[in-house]
Formats: sequence, structure tokens, C-alpha cells
Amino acid sequence: MKKLNFIILLFVLFISCHSQQKSDMAEHKAIVNYPVSIIKISDSIIKIDEKVIYYNKNLQPFINDLQRSSFSVSYKIDGIPDFIISFLNQLSGDHFTIANPGKDWNCCDDNWNDSLPNRELICQGIDKNLFFISYLTGGIGEAEHIILIRYDNNKVIDFWTNTMLSENLKNKNEIVRYLLKLGNKVHYNLSI
Repeated sequence: MKKLNFIILLFVLFISCHSQQKSDMAEHKAIVNYPVSIIKISDSIIKIDEKVIYYNKNLQPFINDLQRSSFSVSYKIDGIPDFIISFLNQLSGDHFTIANPGKDWNCCDDNWNDSLPNRELICQGIDKNLFFISYLTGGIGEAEHIILIRYDNNKVIDFWTNTMLSENLKNKNEIVRYLLKLGNKVHYNLSI
């Protein structure tokens, strides 16, 4: 009888572990193959699940869509749709002020001017449901940022961001190459 109970216990443990493994695999597959929305809106306040960005859980779907899509690329801020600017304004502490390339902006701590934008555009691109932007921010030195946004009917439904040393990513192909090189490295600075 003890032997039969032991065999039953082993069988139950095996089934339990196998079931959990299938569940974990299904969850991983969902993360890899489908967009993971990190945006929760409550009382018009946007809340972000930063862990999704930190661990790149929604990055691969963005890369896949970037590779397949044709973008209208611009090097001017007037091409950024109002609903994107509104979204970025809510996420940043300074209303996402940004200058066109080569124009004055707050590049470094010692030359700070409250009347100037706090970012300089490198490039931005848009298609029917994706938007990307790369830009510089200042401080002690310059840092480059990438923001990827998925939207539907002028409503942001997902996004991903990264901050890095200046890579000067000027188009979709350079951004995709950088993202593929980035792999699954975690982020340390999610500021925009």
C-alpha cells in the first residue's frame, strides 16, 4: 500500500509540474507573439507597468512590426501627431518639450534656459498604427532616447522606451538594428 501511495504521489507531482510548465510556456509564448499592453488609464491618469519595459516583454512584437511596416519618416517636430504629444506630455515632467534638429535646446546643465525645449529631435516616423521617435536629452552629457508607440484610432495602446548613450539613430533601419543588438538586456533608466 505504501508503494502504491508513493507512486500516486509521484504521478500527481509529475502532472502538477507538467501542467505548470505548460502554463509557463503558454504565458511566455503570449509575451513573445502578442503585444503586451503596459498602459492602464484610470480617471484620465496614465499608469505604466514599468516592469514590462524594464524586462523587454513587449519589445519583440514592436521589432516585428517595425520590420514589416513602411514609415513616413520626418526630421521635424511638426510631424508628431497631437495625440502622441498629449500622451508624452502626460508621461514627462516637463510637457515633453522638443526642438527640431540643430535648433537651440537645453543640452547641458551649465546652459539651462527655462524658455528652451529639453530635448532635440533626431527623427520620428509614423505608419497606420506605429510611431517611433529618437531624440537627445541633456544633463552632464547627452543621452539618446527611443520611444515606440502602438496606437489605434488616435489612442495609444502600448509603448516601449529606452535610454542609451548617443547612437544617433536616424531612421527605422538603424533603430531596428539597435533593438536587435539590445536583445534582452534590462533597462536602468526609463525616463523620457
